[in-house]
Amino acid sequence: MLSSYFNDEELFETIKTGAAAYVDKRTSTAELVGTIRKVSRGAYPINDSIIARPAVADRVLKQFQ
Repeated sequence: MLSSYFNDEELFETIKTGAAAYVDKRTSTAELVGTIRKVSRGAYPINDSIIARPAVADRVLKQFQ
């Protein structure tokens, strides 16, 4: 998901939809292309976003228990 709102609530809602990645609209073209390539190979870069935000990780664990 490409978002102009890069915050915990937006990330949590994105996770609930099953998105593979969460990218800020201000991300460089090179980074965006890299993320798209990772997803096309089956990776889930969104996991890095979750790890970087412990409050979101905790909320995800509680939601899906």
